[in-house]
Amino acid sequence: MDTTIINISISKKLLKEADVIAKKESRNRSELFREALRGYLIKQKELSEMFDYGKSQAKKLGIKKADINRLIMETRDEVKNSA
Repeated sequence: MDTTIINISISKKLLKEADVIAKKESRNRSELFREALRGYLIKQKELSEMFDYGKSQAKKLGIKKADINRLIMETRDEVKNSA
């Protein structure tokens, strides 16, 4: 595995919390932070894909960005009134 050493700054409190989790999971800090970063990158990719899908659906339906809040409020009202 090709690795690079980096330096990051985090609060003492956050580091202590990370150390507790690393110890519980029998990992070292590097393993924990690598896994956390992998998870973050996966979530960001998933969110990006969802937003892209939403944009394409909105385009197909002719929904403009300015319409979104109004449509959300209308849908919430419909749900409230049907309950």
